[in-house]
Amino acid sequence: ITSVQLFGAIAWLVIEPPDIKEIHPSPLTAVLTCRVSTFSLMMSLVYNMLLILMCTLYAFKTRKIPANFNEAKYIGFTMYSTCIVWLAFVPIYFSTYNDYT
Repeated sequence: ITSVQLFGAIAWLVIEPPDIKEIHPSPLTAVLTCRVSTFSLMMSLVYNMLLILMCTLYAFKTRKIPANFNEAKYIGFTMYSTCIVWLAFVPIYFSTYNDYT
């Protein structure tokens, strides 16, 4: 599971190497930011999103198993919370436009 993320990150670094972007909000100041495209950033997050969704689906399916396997409820609660955080993060991150991020 981790090697897929590792190969994806290496491919991203090879295809789009890290670079800086210099922004001049005024003649006397310069702000250095990371030059990354929205598409590249989204592709790096897709694998994590798929893992989160699959884990949430399995936690939902196993929520009514016997009490001997009670940890499924805790995993489910954690995954539901993670999905809520991601549902809040992704639209806010991609809908706000800021030259300094």
